[in-house]
Amino acid sequence: MLKGLFAFFLVGSLTATDGERRGDSRIVWHSNVTNSDRPADRVAALQWQNEFTAGTRWLLPGSNRARAGWHLRADLWPRFQGLDAISAGADLSVSRKFGLGSSAPVLAASGAGEEVLVRESTRSGHSGKLTLQAQQRLGSAWQFAAGVEWEKYQARGRAFNRAGRKYFLRAELQMGPVWWLAAELGSRNGTVVSYTSPPRPDLVTAGKVLTLLDTFERAHPLLAYYFPADTISRAGELTRVLDPRTTAFLRYEYGATTHNALRYLNQRTTLGLTRRF
Repeated sequence: MLKGLFAFFLVGSLTATDGERRGDSRIVWHSNVTNSDRPADRVAALQWQNEFTAGTRWLLPGSNRARAGWHLRADLWPRFQGLDAISAGADLSVSRKFGLGSSAPVLAASGAGEEVLVRESTRSGHSGKLTLQAQQRLGSAWQFAAGVEWEKYQARGRAFNRAGRKYFLRAELQMGPVWWLAAELGSRNGTVVSYTSPPRPDLVTAGKVLTLLDTFERAHPLLAYYFPADTISRAGELTRVLDPRTTAFLRYEYGATTHNALRYLNQRTTLGLTRRF
Protein backbone atom coordinates (compact mmCIF):
# COMPACT_ATOMS: atom_id res chain seq x y z
CA MET A 1 0.00 0.00 0.00
CA LEU A 2 2.81 2.42 0.92
CA LYS A 3 4.63 1.71 -2.35
CA GLY A 4 1.43 2.40 -4.26
CA LEU A 5 0.99 5.71 -2.43
CA PHE A 6 4.53 6.78 -3.31
CA ALA A 7 3.95 5.80 -6.95
CA PHE A 8 0.72 7.82 -7.06
CA PHE A 9 2.42 10.96 -5.78
CA LEU A 10 5.43 10.43 -8.05
CA VAL A 11 3.32 10.10 -11.21
CA GLY A 12 1.03 12.95 -10.17
CA SER A 13 3.90 15.33 -9.47
CA LEU A 14 5.63 14.54 -12.76
CA THR A 15 2.53 14.94 -14.93
CA ALA A 16 0.77 17.91 -13.33
CA THR A 17 1.29 21.30 -14.92
CA ASP A 18 1.57 22.97 -11.53
CA GLY A 19 3.99 20.45 -10.05
CA GLU A 20 6.92 21.51 -7.89
CA ARG A 21 10.32 19.90 -7.34
CA ARG A 22 12.99 20.94 -4.90
CA GLY A 23 16.41 19.78 -3.77
CA ASP A 24 17.93 20.67 -0.38
CA SER A 25 21.43 20.10 0.95
CA ARG A 26 22.28 21.00 4.55
CA ILE A 27 25.27 20.68 6.86
CA VAL A 28 24.27 20.62 10.54
CA TRP A 29 26.62 20.95 13.52
CA HIS A 30 25.19 19.42 16.72
CA SER A 31 26.77 20.49 20.00
CA ASN A 32 25.21 17.65 22.02
CA VAL A 33 24.05 14.83 19.77
CA THR A 34 23.87 12.50 22.78
CA ASN A 35 21.33 14.76 24.58
CA SER A 36 23.33 14.26 27.76
CA ASP A 37 23.26 16.32 30.94
CA ARG A 38 26.68 15.00 31.94
CA PRO A 39 29.67 16.92 30.49
CA ALA A 40 31.66 13.71 30.06
CA ASP A 41 28.92 12.16 27.89
CA ARG A 42 28.29 15.13 25.60
CA VAL A 43 29.37 14.50 22.03
CA ALA A 44 29.49 17.02 19.18
CA ALA A 45 28.93 15.80 15.62
CA LEU A 46 28.48 16.91 12.02
CA GLN A 47 25.47 15.77 9.97
CA TRP A 48 24.98 16.10 6.20
CA GLN A 49 21.38 15.99 4.93
CA ASN A 50 20.28 15.76 1.31
CA GLU A 51 16.59 15.79 0.40
CA PHE A 52 14.49 15.80 -2.75
CA THR A 53 10.81 16.73 -2.60
CA ALA A 54 8.11 16.83 -5.27
CA GLY A 55 4.47 17.75 -5.09
CA THR A 56 1.35 19.01 -6.78
CA ARG A 57 -0.84 21.96 -5.77
CA TRP A 58 -4.52 22.51 -6.52
CA LEU A 59 -6.63 25.65 -6.31
CA LEU A 60 -9.98 24.73 -4.76
CA PRO A 61 -13.26 26.69 -4.57
CA GLY A 62 -13.57 29.36 -1.91
CA SER A 63 -9.91 30.48 -1.86
CA ASN A 64 -8.84 27.04 -0.61
CA ARG A 65 -5.70 25.20 -1.68
CA ALA A 66 -4.45 21.63 -1.40
CA ARG A 67 -1.08 19.99 -1.86
CA ALA A 68 0.12 16.38 -2.08
CA GLY A 69 3.76 15.43 -2.21
CA TRP A 70 6.52 13.01 -1.35
CA HIS A 71 10.17 13.19 -0.35
CA LEU A 72 13.38 11.18 -0.25
CA ARG A 73 16.11 12.04 2.25
CA ALA A 74 19.60 10.79 3.06
CA ASP A 75 21.21 11.59 6.43
CA LEU A 76 24.96 11.05 6.60
CA TRP A 77 27.10 11.26 9.74
CA PRO A 78 30.81 11.29 8.78
CA ARG A 79 31.95 10.48 12.32
CA PHE A 80 29.18 8.13 13.49
CA GLN A 81 28.15 6.03 10.51
CA GLY A 82 25.74 3.95 12.58
CA LEU A 83 23.37 6.93 12.43
CA ASP A 84 23.33 7.04 8.60
CA ALA A 85 19.71 6.84 7.38
CA ILE A 86 17.52 6.87 4.28
CA SER A 87 13.93 8.12 4.57
CA ALA A 88 10.93 8.18 2.23
CA GLY A 89 7.58 9.74 2.97
CA ALA A 90 4.41 11.40 1.71
CA ASP A 91 2.41 14.41 2.87
CA LEU A 92 -0.96 16.04 2.30
CA SER A 93 -2.01 19.58 3.26
CA VAL A 94 -4.99 21.91 2.87
CA SER A 95 -5.27 25.65 3.52
CA ARG A 96 -8.03 28.26 3.61
CA LYS A 97 -7.58 31.97 3.00
CA PHE A 98 -10.06 34.20 4.83
CA GLY A 99 -10.44 37.13 2.48
CA LEU A 100 -8.77 38.71 -0.51
CA GLY A 101 -5.30 40.11 -0.97
CA SER A 102 -1.92 39.17 0.50
CA SER A 103 -2.83 40.42 3.99
CA ALA A 104 -5.75 38.00 4.47
CA PRO A 105 -5.14 35.40 7.23
CA VAL A 106 -4.54 31.77 6.24
CA LEU A 107 -5.31 28.61 8.22
CA ALA A 108 -3.53 25.41 7.16
CA ALA A 109 -3.50 21.74 8.21
CA SER A 110 -1.06 19.07 7.07
CA GLY A 111 -0.29 15.43 7.73
CA ALA A 112 2.86 13.47 6.85
CA GLY A 113 4.31 10.01 7.30
CA GLU A 114 7.61 8.37 6.45
CA GLU A 115 9.61 5.17 6.68
CA VAL A 116 13.17 5.41 8.00
CA LEU A 117 15.96 2.88 7.44
CA VAL A 118 19.01 3.39 9.69
CA ARG A 119 22.36 1.63 9.48
CA GLU A 120 21.86 0.56 13.11
CA SER A 121 18.66 -1.36 12.44
CA THR A 122 17.12 -0.96 15.92
CA ARG A 123 16.82 2.77 15.20
CA SER A 124 14.77 2.16 12.02
CA GLY A 125 11.05 2.76 12.13
CA HIS A 126 8.18 4.88 10.88
CA SER A 127 6.82 8.26 11.88
CA GLY A 128 3.72 10.39 11.58
CA LYS A 129 3.16 14.13 11.98
CA LEU A 130 0.12 16.41 12.09
CA THR A 131 0.44 20.22 11.95
CA LEU A 132 -2.08 23.05 12.37
CA GLN A 133 -0.85 26.52 11.47
CA ALA A 134 -2.17 30.07 11.14
CA GLN A 135 -0.38 32.63 8.94
CA GLN A 136 -0.70 36.41 8.75
CA ARG A 137 1.12 38.94 6.58
CA LEU A 138 1.51 42.55 7.78
CA GLY A 139 2.44 45.01 5.08
CA SER A 140 4.92 44.04 2.42
CA ALA A 141 7.79 43.07 4.74
CA TRP A 142 6.45 41.09 7.72
CA GLN A 143 4.93 37.61 7.88
CA PHE A 144 3.94 35.68 11.01
CA ALA A 145 3.03 32.05 11.64
CA ALA A 146 1.87 30.22 14.77
CA GLY A 147 0.78 26.64 15.27
CA VAL A 148 1.00 23.28 16.93
CA GLU A 149 2.61 20.05 15.75
CA TRP A 150 2.08 16.48 16.95
CA GLU A 151 4.71 13.89 16.00
CA LYS A 152 5.40 10.25 16.81
CA TYR A 153 8.26 7.93 15.88
CA GLN A 154 7.88 4.17 16.33
CA ALA A 155 11.28 2.43 16.21
CA ARG A 156 12.21 -1.24 16.11
CA GLY A 157 14.06 -0.73 19.38
CA ARG A 158 11.79 0.61 22.10
CA ALA A 159 14.53 2.83 23.55
CA PHE A 160 14.42 4.97 20.39
CA ASN A 161 10.67 5.66 20.42
CA ARG A 162 9.64 9.27 20.79
CA ALA A 163 6.49 11.36 20.59
CA GLY A 164 5.56 14.91 21.46
CA ARG A 165 3.54 18.06 20.95
CA LYS A 166 5.21 21.33 19.99
CA TYR A 167 3.85 24.88 19.88
CA PHE A 168 5.72 27.36 17.70
CA LEU A 169 5.77 31.00 16.66
CA ARG A 170 7.73 32.32 13.67
CA ALA A 171 8.28 35.87 12.39
CA GLU A 172 9.85 36.69 9.02
CA LEU A 173 11.13 40.03 7.79
CA GLN A 174 12.02 40.76 4.17
CA MET A 175 15.01 43.14 4.29
CA GLY A 176 15.20 43.84 0.58
CA PRO A 177 14.85 41.95 -2.68
CA VAL A 178 17.28 39.13 -1.74
CA TRP A 179 17.54 39.00 2.09
CA TRP A 180 15.15 37.46 4.63
CA LEU A 181 15.50 37.35 8.42
CA ALA A 182 13.45 35.00 10.62
CA ALA A 183 13.10 34.25 14.34
CA GLU A 184 11.36 31.28 15.99
CA LEU A 185 10.18 30.30 19.45
CA GLY A 186 9.14 26.74 20.32
CA SER A 187 7.81 24.82 23.31
CA ARG A 188 7.73 21.01 23.16
CA ASN A 189 6.40 18.43 25.59
CA GLY A 190 7.08 14.75 24.93
CA THR A 191 9.57 11.92 25.06
CA VAL A 192 13.23 12.35 24.14
CA VAL A 193 16.13 9.92 23.72
CA SER A 194 19.25 10.45 25.81
CA TYR A 195 22.58 8.64 26.24
CA THR A 196 24.56 8.14 29.43
CA SER A 197 27.52 6.16 30.78
CA PRO A 198 26.71 3.11 32.88
CA PRO A 199 26.15 2.11 35.56
CA ARG A 200 22.85 3.91 36.17
CA PRO A 201 21.03 2.00 38.93
CA ASP A 202 18.55 4.87 39.23
CA LEU A 203 17.33 4.17 35.69
CA VAL A 204 17.01 0.46 36.40
CA THR A 205 15.03 1.20 39.58
CA ALA A 206 12.74 3.52 37.61
CA GLY A 207 12.00 0.70 35.15
CA LYS A 208 13.51 2.44 32.12
CA VAL A 209 14.04 0.47 28.93
CA LEU A 210 17.83 0.55 28.45
CA THR A 211 19.83 -0.26 25.33
CA LEU A 212 23.63 -0.55 25.42
CA LEU A 213 25.43 0.59 22.24
CA ASP A 214 28.79 1.81 20.96
CA THR A 215 27.52 4.22 18.29
CA PHE A 216 29.55 7.14 19.58
CA GLU A 217 32.89 5.32 19.79
CA ARG A 218 33.46 6.02 23.47
CA ALA A 219 35.87 4.09 25.67
CA HIS A 220 32.81 2.28 27.06
CA PRO A 221 29.37 1.74 25.46
CA LEU A 222 26.63 4.21 26.37
CA LEU A 223 23.12 3.48 27.59
CA ALA A 224 20.26 4.82 25.45
CA TYR A 225 16.92 5.46 27.14
CA TYR A 226 13.85 7.67 26.69
CA PHE A 227 11.88 9.80 29.13
CA PRO A 228 9.27 12.61 29.11
CA ALA A 229 10.66 16.15 29.11
CA ASP A 230 9.92 19.79 28.24
CA THR A 231 12.00 21.70 25.69
CA ILE A 232 12.13 25.45 25.13
CA SER A 233 13.86 26.43 21.88
CA ARG A 234 14.84 29.65 20.12
CA ALA A 235 16.18 30.03 16.60
CA GLY A 236 17.35 32.67 14.16
CA GLU A 237 17.65 32.26 10.40
CA LEU A 238 19.15 34.38 7.62
CA THR A 239 18.23 33.60 3.99
CA ARG A 240 19.83 34.92 0.82
CA VAL A 241 18.24 34.59 -2.63
CA LEU A 242 21.01 33.68 -5.06
CA ASP A 243 18.87 33.52 -8.19
CA PRO A 244 15.16 33.00 -9.00
CA ARG A 245 15.46 29.26 -8.20
CA THR A 246 18.25 29.07 -5.61
CA THR A 247 18.48 30.23 -1.99
CA ALA A 248 21.09 29.79 0.74
CA PHE A 249 20.46 30.05 4.47
CA LEU A 250 22.23 30.04 7.81
CA ARG A 251 20.30 28.95 10.91
CA TYR A 252 21.18 28.79 14.60
CA GLU A 253 18.97 27.01 17.14
CA TYR A 254 19.33 26.80 20.92
CA GLY A 255 17.26 24.42 23.04
CA ALA A 256 17.03 23.66 26.76
CA THR A 257 15.39 20.38 27.82
CA THR A 258 14.33 19.63 31.41
CA HIS A 259 12.95 16.60 33.25
CA ASN A 260 12.69 17.13 37.01
CA ALA A 261 16.29 17.88 38.09
CA LEU A 262 17.78 16.72 34.78
CA ARG A 263 18.64 19.41 32.23
CA TYR A 264 20.60 19.35 28.99
CA LEU A 265 21.31 21.91 26.28
CA ASN A 266 21.46 21.64 22.49
CA GLN A 267 22.90 24.02 19.94
CA ARG A 268 22.49 23.37 16.21
CA THR A 269 24.05 25.43 13.44
CA THR A 270 22.84 24.75 9.89
CA LEU A 271 24.19 25.93 6.55
CA GLY A 272 21.89 25.01 3.66
CA LEU A 273 21.22 25.42 -0.03
CA THR A 274 17.81 25.03 -1.73
CA ARG A 275 17.26 24.63 -5.47
CA ARG A 276 13.85 24.56 -7.18
CA PHE A 277 13.45 22.78 -10.49
